[in-house]
This record gives sequence, structure tokens and C-alpha cells, in this order.
Amino acid sequence: FVGSIDTVFAQQPQLASYRETAQVLVDQKIQNQTTAFVTLTSTSPVEMRVPSDLAEKIRNTANLTSVVITNADTCVLGIKDQACVLVNMVQPSLLESYNITEIQSNARKVGDTLIGDTNKAFALNAEFNSVYINPKGELNAALGTSGVVSGNRTISVVYTLPKPDSSYLYDGLTSILIPKQIRDDGGFYDVARTMAQNANSTVTFAITPGKAALIYQLQVGRHFPIKDKIDTIKPLELFGVNKLDKSMYFNVGFFPLNSIVEVVVLSNNDITVTDHGGNLAPTTIKNGQVVPADLTKAG
Repeated sequence: FVGSIDTVFAQQPQLASYRETAQVLVDQKIQNQTTAFVTLTSTSPVEMRVPSDLAEKIRNTANLTSVVITNADTCVLGIKDQACVLVNMVQPSLLESYNITEIQSNARKVGDTLIGDTNKAFALNAEFNSVYINPKGELNAALGTSGVVSGNRTISVVYTLPKPDSSYLYDGLTSILIPKQIRDDGGFYDVARTMAQNANSTVTFAITPGKAALIYQLQVGRHFPIKDKIDTIKPLELFGVNKLDKSMYFNVGFFPLNSIVEVVVLSNNDITVTDHGGNLAPTTIKNGQVVPADLTKAG
């Protein structure tokens, strides 16, 4: 008698360099608006094809926090109805000199070393506009980004160009940045493209130096003023789609944490979640931390 025993092992979660995130921020406390974002992120130069010479310059520029391309309205104070390329840096010793002329001159020298390659890489024609000192992180609120992109006391060298609509900018950037395979694999890429077709959407692409690699983030956002009491949050309506599917790019393995939907509510009152439309991952305690116990179900 010859027999066999099939042993089934649970597929272990993996984490890929390409990530897609859909976020809803309901902010009743500060801005009194709801913001929907879709962000595509990677640290791979294969998945976000920034030219190697530009990437090397950014990596080797001291005190640089990010290079940002955006059509967000009022990218910095005083800029209106124009798209911007922002070269952001933190130079505490320069700021502490309180010498505005020196700050502007030195910051522009840094920006000018990068703007030519940035224009060439993304088919832009941005020209110098101004140097802006961002004392309290206002730029993050304007762009809807985190402090990693532009934190407190950041100096921004601002270059401007005629403002394209979001659909044109998104298609232009993605045709350069994102390989055909990822574009054809859909997922949140398609959701972002749908959002970009709306007249009041914004597109922002940021290159941020990280400890091990550059971080590339392409984000499409929409803002909705809060007019009434919020009882129900419907993310799909805010994204303008009927369904949210993960990219088929992840079909080669088990990547449950590479496609994430986040909903954050900043409320003036105590609130409770009474119902939700998907599966909530069960949790367990591991090394003193609450972690998901089962990531096999979509939710």
C-alpha cells in the first residue's frame, strides 16, 4: 500500500514595494471638510520610473526633504491658478540667521540644481517664482500631505507653470512614471484616474528621500465641504466609483497590506462606529501589540 499526505501551509503575508492606499479624512475640527485621497507609493525605480540622474541628485542633496509637483490651488501663499514644482528643504542654521536675503539666495541655489532635471524628466517648463518659508506646516494642509513632504520650518523654492487640469497631469505623469503592466493591472490606479477627471480634484507627485531609498508618491485628492451633521460615511461615493478592487499586480502572491482603505474622523463630538460595510480583521496580541490575526478576507 502506497499513500500520500498533502500538507497545506497557510500562505504567509508578503509586503511589496508598490502600495495603493485609499483614504478618507473627515475633518470637522480644523478645516471642516472631507477629503478623499488615492495614493500610489513605491520605493522601486522600476515601479516609479524617475530618471536615475535626477534620483541621484535628490539623494545626494543635503537637507532636502522633498521635490513636489502639484496642481493644488495655492500651493504656497501668494500662488494662485498655477501648478508648482516645490523643492523643499530644512536648514535650521540658515533660518536662525534671520537673514531673508541669504535664506532666499542659498535656497534658490539648491533648487536651481534640480529644476532643470525635473523639468526634463516630466516634460514641464516650470520657472522660478519665489522662496517661501513654511513656519508651521501650512504646506501640508494645502497639499493634503504629511509632515514628511513638508514639515515645520521648511524652506520651499517655488517654480510655477501654467496649471493643467488633473486628468491631463495624471495621465502625463503616469505615462512617464508607471510601467504599462501596473497601469493595465487596474486597482486603485484606475480609481485615481477616475477621480482626476473631476474638475475640483488635485494631483500631487512627491519624491522624498528615505533612509534606505527614495519614496515616490503619486496622489489624487478631492475635497468636500462639510455642511450638515455626518451620520454615514460612504467612501465609494467620495472616490466616485461603485467598487474598489486591488491591483492585479498583486495576484502573484499574498499581499494583504499593499491595498489599504483608511477612514479617519476628526470630530468635535464623541462618535461610535455602529455599522460597516465590510469585513473587519480579527486581532490578537503579539509582543504586547494588537495585530491582525487573519488577513485572508477582503474587507
